[in-house]
Amino acid sequence: MTRTRRQFLASGGTASLTLLPGWFPFLGGDDDTDETENTDDRTPTTAEREDQYGITIDYPEEWLQRYRPAFIADRQTIQQSIGLFAHRVQYDDSDHQYAYYWHRLSFQDGILFDQDSHLGDTEPCIVRVNSDGTIDRVTYTFYHHLADTIEGERLTRALRSRAVGEETHVQLRIIAPWHNYAVVEGTPNQPVTFLDVEGDADASHLRTWETRGVFDPTADEAVWSPRTVQDRGSWWDESTTDYQVAQLYLRLGQYIDIAGSGEINR
Repeated sequence: MTRTRRQFLASGGTASLTLLPGWFPFLGGDDDTDETENTDDRTPTTAEREDQYGITIDYPEEWLQRYRPAFIADRQTIQQSIGLFAHRVQYDDSDHQYAYYWHRLSFQDGILFDQDSHLGDTEPCIVRVNSDGTIDRVTYTFYHHLADTIEGERLTRALRSRAVGEETHVQLRIIAPWHNYAVVEGTPNQPVTFLDVEGDADASHLRTWETRGVFDPTADEAVWSPRTVQDRGSWWDESTTDYQVAQLYLRLGQYIDIAGSGEINR
C-alpha cells in the first residue's frame, strides 16, 4: 500500500486537511518496493489464510461485477488505472458476503514532488452484501488508508443514481492525485466509469503484492479479513507510526470535522 499523505479536496465534497503534526515526515510511497521480492518469510498460501481467519475466498466474476464500485474520476486518473482486482470473502460464522476490491494504479503524481509522488498505488474498497443480495455497508479508504464506513440512509443515497442503473454500485469519486475516495450521493455531473474486475479464486494478486512488500506496513487481518477493517479504523499495522497517527486522527474526528472525519462511523 502507499504511504503517501492523503488529502480531501474541496471537489470531493469535504474540507481539505492542513498538515497534522507528526504526519509530514512520513510522506512518501512504500510502493517503491513493489518490484522488489521480499524473501525473508514465506508468503502464506490462500488455504492457510482461509484457515487462519475462518473464511472462504473465491472469484465469482459475475457476482463481483455486479457489486463493483462506480468511479467518478478525471481522464488522467483513469489512464493511470492498471485494473480493479477483486475477490469474495465468506466467513464460516456469518451469512454476510464481502466483495473486496483493490484499485491498482501505475503512478501517483502528487503535489509535493518526490515526497508525494511514486510508482504504484493501491486503494481498497469493501462492499458487504446481505443474504438477500442487497448492500448494507461499504468501507473504503477516505484519507491515507483510514477507513470510513457508509451505511443506512447515506448509503441508500449513494446507491440511487440514474447514472448507475441498479442499486448495487456505490459511487466513489477518486480524489486526484492521491486516488483515495469520497462517496458521491445522487446523480453526479461527471460520467461514471465502470472497471471490469480481475482476479482468481486464489486471490493471487494479494499474495503477489504481499511477496513484493506492498503490504509490509499493512495489517494482515485488514488485507485478508475485511470485516475487521471498520473497527480497526485503518489498514495500517499496529507497529507502524501511520497506525498511531491514524488513531489520533480518528479520535480528533469525533470532536472536530477534519477533512470530513466527522462523518466517520465509529
